[in-house]
Amino acid sequence: MPHFLVDCSESIFELHSEEKIIEQVHLAAKSTELFNENDIKVKVNSFKKYSTGNKIEDFIHVFAH
Repeated sequence: MPHFLVDCSESIFELHSEEKIIEQVHLAAKSTELFNENDIKVKVNSFKKYSTGNKIEDFIHVFAH
C-alpha cells in the first residue's frame, strides 16, 4: 500500500489547489501501473513558517513509502 506524503509551503495553494495536488500525485502513482488504484494514499502537509536555505521560497516535496 503506497503512501505519498506531500510537504509544501502554504503559498503553493495560491498556484494550485490542495485537491489538484492530491489528484496529480495520485494520477502519477497510478500511471506507473505498480499499484492498485484503491491502495494509493496521498496526504498533504502545508507549512506557514519554514526556511529553505537562508531564503523564503515556495517548495513542494513528495515523500513515498
